[in-house]
Amino acid sequence: MLDKKTQDQVIAALSRVEGQVRGIAKMIENERYCIDTPEHRWSAAEAALHRAGTAILRGTSRPVLSKRFARDRRADTREKVEELLQVYARCRTK
Repeated sequence: MLDKKTQDQVIAALSRVEGQVRGIAKMIENERYCIDTPEHRWSAAEAALHRAGTAILRGTSRPVLSKRFARDRRADTREKVEELLQVYARCRTK
């Protein structure tokens, strides 16, 4: 579960993604020729999507790992950290 601040950050980032993609679609629909703008919008959308994904990953993993560290369950913690790193690696290679 994400806290309210993280939820707000994720929603804001996803709204930016939506706006950038909508802008690209509109340019295509209107047959506008802009050589730099679509690339700029695409980069901005990717960056916002990355921020949202990172916030989700951080927000959902922190409570789980904190509990495991508090209980000193090292084997469980190592397993969860490894799982987290694998998820992050998959996200970054796509």
